[in-house]
Amino acid sequence: MEQRCNQLRSATAHLFEWEWDGRFGCVLAQFGIANEQQLLDILGGVFSDRWTSSTIGDAGEAIRTICDELGGLRPGQFLFTTESEPETMLVGAWWPWGNGKTISIRVLLHGESVDEEALTLFKSWFV
Repeated sequence: MEQRCNQLRSATAHLFEWEWDGRFGCVLAQFGIANEQQLLDILGGVFSDRWTSSTIGDAGEAIRTICDELGGLRPGQFLFTTESEPETMLVGAWWPWGNGKTISIRVLLHGESVDEEALTLFKSWFV
């Protein structure tokens, strides 16, 4: 997990800085749509799966639960995951803003083994 997070942080360092989002217990970054394809390519190298509003129904139960916890997927939004349903998975939530100019990406750990200690360590990899 640390290797994937370091890969993501390093690959995005020239685009933006990550910040902690206490509401969802995750890291968050916003960027302009001019960098959309570049970031999609980076995320494709870090995450194994990309879910959309039309494919999320095919995901495993754990992934659908994460999706529901984040408010579901609308057209244009993506949920990235590292594997189908391991004990702990890395999740990325891609949310375009209504202004058509900005996109947010949230990255979080999800799973039974995620506790305060794991979240503190995860946070330290980004901020």
